[in-house]
Parts: sequence; C-alpha cells; structure tokens
Amino acid sequence: MNALSIANIVEDHLKREKLSFLKCERKNLIVFKNVQIGENCSIIVGENVIKIKINLVLSKEKKIIKRLSGNFCSMYSCVSCYSNMNKEGDTFHIIIAPFKKEIFKEIFFQITLELQREISPFILGIVTENPRDFLINQYRIWKSIPSEEQNRILEDILIIKEKYFKNAKTPVGIINKLNKKKRELAVFMDGHHDTPLSDEEYYVELYLLDFAALFRGLELRLIKFNLENFFENFKGAK
Repeated sequence: MNALSIANIVEDHLKREKLSFLKCERKNLIVFKNVQIGENCSIIVGENVIKIKINLVLSKEKKIIKRLSGNFCSMYSCVSCYSNMNKEGDTFHIIIAPFKKEIFKEIFFQITLELQREISPFILGIVTENPRDFLINQYRIWKSIPSEEQNRILEDILIIKEKYFKNAKTPVGIINKLNKKKRELAVFMDGHHDTPLSDEEYYVELYLLDFAALFRGLELRLIKFNLENFFENFKGAK
C-alpha cells in the first residue's frame, strides 16, 4: 500500500478518536506529530510501512508499553518493536511492515486505551483502578439502589452481560471488555458509527454497562467480600 493511502487511514483514525496532531511531509514520508499519547507520539508513514514512536518518562507507562510491545510482537508477524533512551526519557518504536489496516487499528486502540492524554468527555468513565476494587465499589452502588429500580433494570443488565462479557473469564478481562465498549460508545456519541442500534438503546447500555460487568464478576465468583468492604474503618474483632 502506498504512503498516501496509509496516511489517509491514519488521519481518519486520529480524527475518529478525537486526537489532535500536526501533519507534515519529510522527503518520501508522511509524519503525524504531537499526538497526545504518553509524553509525545509520532506516527511515521512510508511505502507499505508505519512506525509509531512514543516518548515516555513515567516508569508505570514504560512498563505498560513494554508489556504491550511484547504482546504485539508475539501476536503479529508483521510487527517489530525496540526502544532507546534519550535525555527526555525512553522512546518506544512499534513498526508494522507490511502495513495491515486492522492490525494498526488494534495496536493503536490498545496504546490509546492505556496511554492516551486527550480523553473525550464520554470516555471519562474509563476504569483505571484495580479491577477487584472497581467491582466491589460497583456492588456497593448496586445495593444502594431501591429494589423496585433493581427489578426494573435487571433484565437489561443480564442481556448486556451476555452480549459483551460472556467470554471474559478474569477481573482484568472483564475490565478490558468494559473499557473497550466504553470507547466504542464514545465514538457513537461523537457521531462516528455504523450500527443498527438506536440512540435510546445506546444510552441504556452506557447507563448499565458497569452493572453488567459487575454481574459477570458475580457470576464467575470472582469477587470475595470482606466486612471492611462495607463498613468504613472496620477493625475486626479484638
């Protein structure tokens, strides 16, 4: 695929994700600069090849990208990764050659999910806390809802649980599915979608998605409760 065609795919994807960028040309390359992932990110496009460069300073983010890079290289034969240190931190390089559109989208989705600095207002519900803590907090919220309301929404919650979480087997897997769906909903809210669902159905899903994740955790018996989960400053028996 020629560089211009790849650049059009990249530009469309960045716009859909509501990420700002500066586009320029260098010889036979097309470069997208100042993408707000990590400290800074550039996407360099050539003939049938793309390189994603991410500069990171935080140790936590470096560990994340090392884990992701390892996953990408083991999953896709067309992907290679390396890193180098500089005065501003560490720069991580992810190369896709030959370029594959769906692989680029999946890799970029995973990167933005964990390292993105610009977040659409509709993505503010992205879960960043410990999966177990999130599920326990969600259970507290569920128990605070009047039983009449619980009964009214329970069927919809169970339908959403089966629709999106039936293949999730671990707390981390549940939260990954939850965050991915929230990002998809954000795209819908921004007007970029191709789906038979109505606006009303999407608002229902957005409202009940966290509860659906909770019920999947309960179904798999992944959540173990202690008294201190429900009583503030609980010290236990002396």
